Amino acid sequence: MHYRLTVMILFALSILVTITQYFGDPIKCEQVQKKENLPLAFLEKWCLLESTYTLKTGWNLRVGTDVIYPGIINPAASRTKENDGLNLDDFIHHNYYLWVPFVLFILSCTFYIPRLIWKINEGGTMKAMVTGLKSATIPEDLRQNALNTIVTALKRNTGNNNILFTICMLCESLYVINVILQMYFMDRYLRGAFSSYGWKAITFSEWSPEISDDPFTQTFPTLTALSIFS
Repeated sequence: MHYRLTVMILFALSILVTITQYFGDPIKCEQVQKKENLPLAFLEKWCLLESTYTLKTGWNLRVGTDVIYPGIINPAASRTKENDGLNLDDFIHHNYYLWVPFVLFILSCTFYIPRLIWKINEGGTMKAMVTGLKSATIPEDLRQNALNTIVTALKRNTGNNNILFTICMLCESLYVINVILQMYFMDRYLRGAFSSYGWKAITFSEWSPEISDDPFTQTFPTLTALSIFS
């Protein structure tokens, strides 16, 4: 499953996101304060390449009256009283989406590496030993003779396949290590939001059409802000 289904799903998603991001319309931008008549194409390219943001102080405000979307407020609202400067801790930057196609492709490759190591070292031995035994048309006496041959070969080579056994155990361990490392990598990729996202999503119960402070909106917002200074 790891080397076949998971690889296929991740690779297909990588292609889909790549087509959307580089050959479609990955992002839509709207200029709020039109002090300068900036071309829309320039704005969309700039928004895609630069890190957009949301603000924590805008998560619990009412949508439609206080904010147009959770986390979208004027950065001046996050100024600190001490120095009247922007509270940088209030900003949540979202710059992961530009690298999603590459991340999905790398993840699909890492899931296939243990399988590739096993195929190179095993050389098709197991497949050659059982070829034809699953056929429904093979006579029972021939099937039994083939099984006896396999048993005899295994007994004769007892103790001679320690290297192959070690490689098999290594590949199985690599599957587990790969999953653990990918969870760590995804947590770093999403700035620490991945490790706590599942628990927050399960325990979150205060769903409201007016205040959308759910974990999905905070981690994967569909609307973000970007300030352009000229």
